[in-house]
Amino acid sequence: MPVELPYELIRDIVELAAQPPADLSWLAGSLSLLCRDVHAWVHPWLVHTVFVDKSQRDAFYELAASKPASYYAPTRHFLQRGFFDYEPPPPAVLGALAAVQSFTLDSEALNTLALAEAFSPE
Repeated sequence: MPVELPYELIRDIVELAAQPPADLSWLAGSLSLLCRDVHAWVHPWLVHTVFVDKSQRDAFYELAASKPASYYAPTRHFLQRGFFDYEPPPPAVLGALAAVQSFTLDSEALNTLALAEAFSPE
């Protein structure tokens, strides 16, 4: 016998699955592909904190370039570690980081972001 749950309860379940440190965050990401409503609920939790290290830099740069800046609008904490470039990140990456409220950077990452003259987070 199928049971219908209230819309609000379903939303709470999906949002709780997406929140760290849940081991089911991968499931929330998969569920977000099902429909726009679920995506709207889960997306802010999936990009709330973004961590990029040296091995993920190129993939992050490509993803940031392929998505509109609004995709990363819910991002509040950006962590970057282990790489220094002698040029600033591409404008699409800087646009993706515009709404970030806190940065956690090692000295190499700080030096990389310092090269971007138009980017000055508080």
